Amino acid sequence: MRPAFLLATAWAAFFVLSPRRAQAAENGEGAALLSKENVVEIKGAGSWAPATVGQSLSIHDQVRTGEDSRA
Repeated sequence: MRPAFLLATAWAAFFVLSPRRAQAAENGEGAALLSKENVVEIKGAGSWAPATVGQSLSIHDQVRTGEDSRA
């Protein structure tokens, strides 16, 4: 019974917090790439593309770095 309660609580938190995250992104309160060194790429709705400093990041965007790189 305890695992079912934890699962139900996790789902409830997900549905309560998800709309707030989307609203924050729309209001410009989301994330942005502050710095990068060497190869940094971001994948949004399309394919992987080089990242730029100051680029906005949305929920579900993916960021990857190359060898000896950081973001």
